[in-house]
Amino acid sequence: MTFGQPDDGAGDFFGQVLGNMMKFIGTSLSPQDPTDIAKSVAVSIATEGKTESNVDPELRISMERIFKIAGIYLADTELIGQPGTDRLIEPVERGAWAIQTASDWRYLTQYDSEQIPHGERHVQENTLTGSDSERSTLSPEEERALAELESSLNNSGDLPNDVTAGMPDYMSQDPQSLMSAWTKIIGPTISAMQLGASIGTLSHHELGQYGLLIPRSDSSKIMVIPRNMDTFAGDWSLEIEEVWLWVSLREILTHHVLSLPHVAGKLTSLLAAISAQVAQATTDAMQQVGDMLSTGGTDYFEQLMSDPLSLINDPTSHQHGSAEVEMIKTINALIAGYLDHELSASVDRLFGGKTNIVEAWQRYQINEIDKERGVLGIDLDQDNEDRGKRFISGVLQRESDSVLDLIWKDENTLPTVAELDAPGLWLERLKIEGFL
Repeated sequence: MTFGQPDDGAGDFFGQVLGNMMKFIGTSLSPQDPTDIAKSVAVSIATEGKTESNVDPELRISMERIFKIAGIYLADTELIGQPGTDRLIEPVERGAWAIQTASDWRYLTQYDSEQIPHGERHVQENTLTGSDSERSTLSPEEERALAELESSLNNSGDLPNDVTAGMPDYMSQDPQSLMSAWTKIIGPTISAMQLGASIGTLSHHELGQYGLLIPRSDSSKIMVIPRNMDTFAGDWSLEIEEVWLWVSLREILTHHVLSLPHVAGKLTSLLAAISAQVAQATTDAMQQVGDMLSTGGTDYFEQLMSDPLSLINDPTSHQHGSAEVEMIKTINALIAGYLDHELSASVDRLFGGKTNIVEAWQRYQINEIDKERGVLGIDLDQDNEDRGKRFISGVLQRESDSVLDLIWKDENTLPTVAELDAPGLWLERLKIEGFL
């Protein structure tokens, strides 16, 4: 039985799947920029197909005023440096937020150490390049198979429901080249689509740009979404200017920490490494599907289509105990604990304790934002954030508040995974190494 013939159920089935995917990414079968795919999906979900207008200028001016007040306050308390041009607020609509976020997070789709921002490369070379890169490169036979099929489809006019109907005769004799090439394309494509979908969903809930503690490649401005802030204020019966001030405080302080070169470099390299592993795992899973289809086995694929999330979740399950994930959890827990301590103190001073905005934000974070954290197969749950709070509390029981600055001094003073649960050990290490 030859691939793609009328009596070949596997060939027909694969043709239908291939056709549906091509209808999304177009008739081009060449590998496409994953960032462009992520942007396309993200903006589609963010805008829901509607045209967005610009933020009202008067609203922008009012928010800028509150933002400056927050910056001056944080500078006066010496949590950040004096306000400068690197901390400008940019009120945007959801679509613009989604596009910029996909661009800022491009290191999660460009699986190459050369494209990691901040010039930091903590990742092992064989994680982002070398063997993994070679495995995703099309062979001459695969490139030729795709080029001939693409030419055939472009000359045939409208894309048929069954792509195999337009395949030239050579494909009946060599299904493996097409299947192998296609699965190498579809793996990164699916990963990029998943990232784009998460970004698009986040755009409906994020108040600023750091609901998820992921560094941005563009550190010149801090985006906020007034539309979402209005919804948040209404849902929790909060004054809108109160929400503006809270979001400004949180975004500026988070921006300060995540813009530190050693923090940004460490997180981006770890996230990029895991992203590359997830993309490769997805590609490997698709290769297995392709192997089954080319030999006539469709049972697994039909099961996969009934539960498509299994394609994403299963390949990444082995990552949950990895050193990269544990280090990301540690850094995120530290940032979350630090923010909770400093922002709670700021709220007490600025609002006189007469607000429930901290509680409102924590519940909003859990209900609306945390569920998108699984985009890289990492589950940063509430228990982990509580570990960060306990670490900060443990440090303050032993030392003064000023010691917290040492957490972010440089990469050597960042607590290790083990020290996160033992603040006393961290302080002792700092004393031995001369930091205290």
